[in-house]
Amino acid sequence: MNFKQIAHDFFICIISLSIPALLLVNTLQSRRYAELLMETQKIEKEQYKVIESNKRLIASISILESPGRIDSLASDTLQMQKADPEDIVRVEVTGSKIGG
Repeated sequence: MNFKQIAHDFFICIISLSIPALLLVNTLQSRRYAELLMETQKIEKEQYKVIESNKRLIASISILESPGRIDSLASDTLQMQKADPEDIVRVEVTGSKIGG
């Protein structure tokens, strides 16, 4: 056997051993991809739930902030009434130089 034949046989052995190794690497990558895909889908579902919850909360806030609801709550539940303009007293502080 000469050097060329030994090199050729060695090359064939390397090629034939690398095929199963590459198939194994491909399988591991496919498994990892499937795991990441499932995790991504789980996170997307959770994100959708959070977005829907936020939409409901925003709708609730807008209902609670409505002027009609606040007016009826103030007058009916708290027995409050609107002040007459002549009952309003305004206080203005001018020219205070405390600490200066």
